[in-house]
Amino acid sequence: MRYTSFYSEYFAFRELVTPQLIKVVYLVGACFITAAGLLSIVSPDALAEYAAGPIATRLGGIVVLLIGNLMWRMMCEGAILLFSLHELLVSIDTRIGVLVRQSKRTEP
Repeated sequence: MRYTSFYSEYFAFRELVTPQLIKVVYLVGACFITAAGLLSIVSPDALAEYAAGPIATRLGGIVVLLIGNLMWRMMCEGAILLFSLHELLVSIDTRIGVLVRQSKRTEP
C-alpha cells in the first residue's frame, strides 16, 4: 500500500471537504430554522408587520419547526448522498483495479 499525504489527496481532488462542510451548514441552518420557529411561537408580536394574526403566526412557527427542519435535513442528506455515491464508486474502481492487476499476475 502506498502512503499518500492529506495535501496530495486534497490538491488532486481525491479528498473531498464538502461532506464535512455540508454537516456544518446543516447545523447552522437548523439552528436558524429552530430559532425562527420558536420566535414565531413565543412572541408573535415581534412579527407584527405581517398580516397574519397571533394564532396563525404561532401555527406557522410550529410548521416551521417541524416541516422546515425536516425539509432542511432532507436537502442536506441529498447533498451528502451524492458525495457518498462518489466515495462508493471510487472504492469500487479501486477494488476492480486491484483484481485486474492480480489476475494479470496469475495468468500463465
